[in-house]
Amino acid sequence: MAQFKNNNFGDVLLNRHSVRHFDKNVKIPRSELRES
Repeated sequence: MAQFKNNNFGDVLLNRHSVRHFDKNVKIPRSELRES
């Protein structure tokens, strides 16, 4: 389960970076990342 969480967290960071680079208007609230 820890591995899945780590992988998911990594994907979130990558997706966040990609989305941020793709469209600066799209922002992911830090609170959502903390909840995940």
